[in-house]
Amino acid sequence: MLAGPALAGLIAAAWGVRACYAIDTVSFVASLYATARLPAMRPSGRPPSQGATPQLPGHRGPGRAHVPGLRPVPEPARGPGG
Repeated sequence: MLAGPALAGLIAAAWGVRACYAIDTVSFVASLYATARLPAMRPSGRPPSQGATPQLPGHRGPGRAHVPGLRPVPEPARGPGG
């Protein structure tokens, strides 16, 4: 994560901002070309799963896990219109 901005700074200092954009454009085109050349993935024949990860006993969904020592924040009270 640090190498990209550092390299861009060196390139901008040595050759200017236009060179940064040119190199960035070439790298995106190369990535797009490589992605387009990937082979197609065949379906596995299995039915799709119901979720991304299997549910564990006692698991109530993302952000709903009980952490000992912490209390859940109550839902805000809604007025007559909400």
